Amino acid sequence: MRRLLYFTLSLIMITSCTLDSSDNGALDGYWQLSSIDTLANGHSVNMRDSGIFWAFNFNLLVTRSTKEPSGEILYDFENTDDNLILSNPYILYRDSSDIKVTDVNLLKKYGVNSLLETFTIEHLNSNKMVLQSNLVRLNFRKY
Repeated sequence: MRRLLYFTLSLIMITSCTLDSSDNGALDGYWQLSSIDTLANGHSVNMRDSGIFWAFNFNLLVTRSTKEPSGEILYDFENTDDNLILSNPYILYRDSSDIKVTDVNLLKKYGVNSLLETFTIEHLNSNKMVLQSNLVRLNFRKY
């Protein structure tokens, strides 16, 4: 009887524990922006030395520049079947309140050209990602 009680309690404890996990699959992680292609003229810019990174976790994205320590931008994002929608960008300030971004020019160096940006996910696997908006194609490598 005692064994049954211990077994039942153990089973209840195990099933009551929940682990937070993301449904983002290969998207989650740290991505280095390797190039930006301008769709209007086909011009491509190598970005490997720019220090621009995107980091996905759950429903948050942080874009950052390793060359500018205060340049982190936090976004909400939605990952649908083949679209990635970025919204609500905020400048991250660790020592004070974050500031909502109202000037899209602060986002352009990261390849984001709108405060509400929709990308088509052209390619995504465990080491490469290609996103396309109406203006640019962004090529990333998993870091």
